[in-house]
Amino acid sequence: ARTQREYAQNMRRTGQRGACEGALCSYSRLQGLKQRRWNAALRTNNNAETIRQNQLNPRLASGNATRGVVDALTAIERSIASPPVPAGGTTININPVPIVAGVIFLVLLAVAGPTLWSGFQRRRAAAKALEAARAATEEARRLASSAIVDLSQALRSAQEKAKFDRVSYAEADVR
Repeated sequence: ARTQREYAQNMRRTGQRGACEGALCSYSRLQGLKQRRWNAALRTNNNAETIRQNQLNPRLASGNATRGVVDALTAIERSIASPPVPAGGTTININPVPIVAGVIFLVLLAVAGPTLWSGFQRRRAAAKALEAARAATEEARRLASSAIVDLSQALRSAQEKAKFDRVSYAEADVR
């Protein structure tokens, strides 16, 4: 099999023109791509030939070279990302990172969730106790104020009664 370079040189030397010119010629010869190390997926089930026949050649024949190259490269990318298996079908590559991250998150949620909830409940209970203590202090302050006012009134009443008693009774009876 000829390499891409040899194919392109042959095209220039013979003066062949058409839909396959310059860099586009390289893409039309997916056989050359099969020689690259990263495209083992293209060798399986003769996938390179399938892509060339089904994606590239029909677009080149219809005169839409750009669409042909884009479709062929997209098919190559799909083949490399999800390589076909020798007996047909495809291998689906699954990235385990999101799955592992999700499992770790769920485990942390299961372990830390109750701990955080109990801490939240304790803070909530402490806040309620503090509010109850503040309310009780305010009530005690109000009752003490009321008691002081009552005592003040009682002392005033006693002083006024003492004045009245001094005037009304003799000095010996008042003591």
